[in-house]
Amino acid sequence: MLLVGAGLLLQSLWRLQQVRSGLNPSNVLTFSVALPDIKYEGEKQSRFYEDLVAHLKFIPGVESASNVIPLPLSGDRFGISFQIDGHPVARKDAPSADFFSVGVDYFRTMGIPIVQGRDFNDRDQHKTTPVIIVTESFARKFFPGEDPLGRRIQPGLNTFDNEHSTMREIIGVVGDIRNRSLNMEPTPAYYVPQTQTPFDQMTVVVKTTNDPRSVVAAVTKAVGALDRDLPVFGVKTMDQYLAASVAAPRFNTTLLSIFAAVALVLTIVGLYGVMSYAVAQRTNEIGIRMALGAQTRDVMRLVVKQGVKLVALGLALGLVGSFALMKLLTALLFGVTKHDPLTFAAVSVLLSAVALLACYIPARRATRIDPLIALRYE
Repeated sequence: MLLVGAGLLLQSLWRLQQVRSGLNPSNVLTFSVALPDIKYEGEKQSRFYEDLVAHLKFIPGVESASNVIPLPLSGDRFGISFQIDGHPVARKDAPSADFFSVGVDYFRTMGIPIVQGRDFNDRDQHKTTPVIIVTESFARKFFPGEDPLGRRIQPGLNTFDNEHSTMREIIGVVGDIRNRSLNMEPTPAYYVPQTQTPFDQMTVVVKTTNDPRSVVAAVTKAVGALDRDLPVFGVKTMDQYLAASVAAPRFNTTLLSIFAAVALVLTIVGLYGVMSYAVAQRTNEIGIRMALGAQTRDVMRLVVKQGVKLVALGLALGLVGSFALMKLLTALLFGVTKHDPLTFAAVSVLLSAVALLACYIPARRATRIDPLIALRYE
């Protein structure tokens, strides 16, 4: 039962690690900056992050930089409802999607492909046409069979002056990302330029040409050059966020695998002890059989047959118990069913092989018994 559970979790963890997140976490450094409201408000907030990103791009080894809130795979999520132009619905029935506020070059920095349309640019400011970019799953769900470019939606968020939300024109479509966790399918999401939706706290993402940790001191200095009173916190690489997203499955798999390995060793030792004891108890019988002409293979078959019965009974009971136990593991599995035939077959073969090995050694020793000594054994 433990081996089947460990096998399913190992296969599940392997499949989870093969999942494509939709972004490229390689060589990406992230850190957060929080702006005090008393000093930064409205346009000053977006201007600060624009200036900071501009400074970061001059650091040697930095390929590109941008900013975002919330950061994908960080555990934060903003779900905001919206209205589609021409299809108004009651507020309580309004659809919703994951919301992101991002800076220029965000998609290039994070390796998210632009499938259709264009990216945000420096001309997308708070006094220009309100724009928005949606994901492929968003376009498929809310504009099936249609070209989403040029269509307008109205996110339920305020603008600079805390006015009512405005209609935004869709200018691009980008690839889906698993922004919540790797074991969850991509959900519809949309992006707005941070110059049109300022936040006092954002995460800065920096794409480097080498180890991203090598520029930590330089980016901290860049923040201090703009405002020495601002602390830099939450410094991590995107690879660390990606690893953290599979930390719980990895722990569960490791723990159950250790229990399964210990159980397997105990099975081998226990079966070997039982078979050795059985051979010792039947030494006289084996000697008589050999004295009457029994061959080595006959003695081997006699002993192994007894072990096979124990193994077969154990496998049958274990498989029945495994089918019942796997109901408890369903929530921990990803990309594999709780009754995966490959896992059950592989575990059965493994357990049979090691069990037969534990039987073979005592059986081999039994074939070397001297009939004369065996007849005088008792």
